[in-house]
Amino acid sequence: MATAPTTPLPPEADRRDAGLGWLRDLSFSAVLGDETAMAVIDDAHGDRAWLLTNPDAVRRFIASIEAELARPDPQLLAV
Repeated sequence: MATAPTTPLPPEADRRDAGLGWLRDLSFSAVLGDETAMAVIDDAHGDRAWLLTNPDAVRRFIASIEAELARPDPQLLAV
């Protein structure tokens, strides 16, 4: 039995750019302390920026970045 070298992704599959996904539109800097944290998040298009000073919000933001970077690329799973 022969298998095609690649299998096309269904249209509803999540496509993203080279491992960056929604991160490609953001730049950020974060500082974490034991009980404090701060992050500056800038939209790449230059029309928005956020300053997070709530330590829980900063840690959730960093966790979402880590999760995005750890998520497998569906393009690689389609073979």
